[in-house]
Amino acid sequence: MSVVLQIIGDSTGLVPSATTGWPRQLAQWLATSFPAYTAQVKDWDASSAHAYGSWTTIQTGTGTGNAGGPFTLSIYNGSASGQNLSYPIATISRFTTMIPATPDLVIFNMGHNNTGASGLFYRGIYFPMVRAVRDAFPRAGMISIIQNPRKAVDSDYAIAILRQQTIEELAGNLGMGTINILDRFLAVPSRDTTLMNDNVHPNQAGIDLWASVVIGHMVSSLATTPASPTNEFGQLWVPAPAFQPDTATAGSANGLPSLILPNDTDVTLSASFVVPPYWNSHAIYAVFTTPNEITPSGQFMGIRSRTRSIGGLGKSMVHWGNSLTGAGAWANNQASPSLIGFPTSAGQGTWPTTTYLMVTVAATSVLNGIQILRIGTDSGDTFTGVAHFLGCVVAQQS
Repeated sequence: MSVVLQIIGDSTGLVPSATTGWPRQLAQWLATSFPAYTAQVKDWDASSAHAYGSWTTIQTGTGTGNAGGPFTLSIYNGSASGQNLSYPIATISRFTTMIPATPDLVIFNMGHNNTGASGLFYRGIYFPMVRAVRDAFPRAGMISIIQNPRKAVDSDYAIAILRQQTIEELAGNLGMGTINILDRFLAVPSRDTTLMNDNVHPNQAGIDLWASVVIGHMVSSLATTPASPTNEFGQLWVPAPAFQPDTATAGSANGLPSLILPNDTDVTLSASFVVPPYWNSHAIYAVFTTPNEITPSGQFMGIRSRTRSIGGLGKSMVHWGNSLTGAGAWANNQASPSLIGFPTSAGQGTWPTTTYLMVTVAATSVLNGIQILRIGTDSGDTFTGVAHFLGCVVAQQS
């Protein structure tokens, strides 16, 4: 049978060049290991086309199992230079372009471009990418690469290590495999001069070490298939009717009740909810859609979020459920509005989009409220039409 390997990553999957990077070395090793397969690779172009280039054939297989011809090993190297964790799932079009075939194995290699983020917050921005792929391809094996450290002189050095450790912890919680490049680099005292090209990217020696670690893991797991994440995290759906509108009016979109958010004004939507006692952290996704096609394309809506907590009760009190009430104080989760993009090309029709924020729950507080605001008066809000707010998904992260 034919096999598809999908890589989702940053520029460390393309350095020093696409032809000498660790994905290409992995492809060449796989081709040698399985001579019956025709092996081919496509590399992503994030600089201009935001799509894959043409196929590069590593070898023509000798097998005859595929209707008289060889089966195919197809490797999609979706390594996007300079892009952050939201890039692969930014739009439906991007997602389906980056993952054009059903993968048998997905390797995640992201993390260097979300500077400054760490801890539970970083878990919250890494997890949506993994969850989107898992939900779309539940039978695929999944592995997270724990990436190389930056140079010690880099201002993000320490927090970057914390980010990679967070990925390792999250992957373990989800039942994913991991390939630890971080520890192999840290074990080399002279790494900054012998393994690195700049503060972030490995040189050829560093990439050769990286490739050897990846291939070593593949050798040790040839007899097994990496398990797909099986630990289902909980989630709550808070529908639009549960929100108290400010100036929004009730509507309907895609067969669901909605609240209509007009342009050129500020609208506040507020709702209360209680999470289960075993949730340590969670993310909130606010779901919007538009009633018809966006013309012209590439417009943005200004969104801000706030949360409210009851302090001093402790998470063990959450089992009281909805009997827990309290005004609390609304805290801004974003200092300025996030700009939520609508379709970047015509012809996509009604196009749902989501805005994302991460909320961490401290041991001494219970999150019990969420506000979603459209800041239509912000100069960045260029969407001239109305938007329909459908509700929020509250998803457990840990």
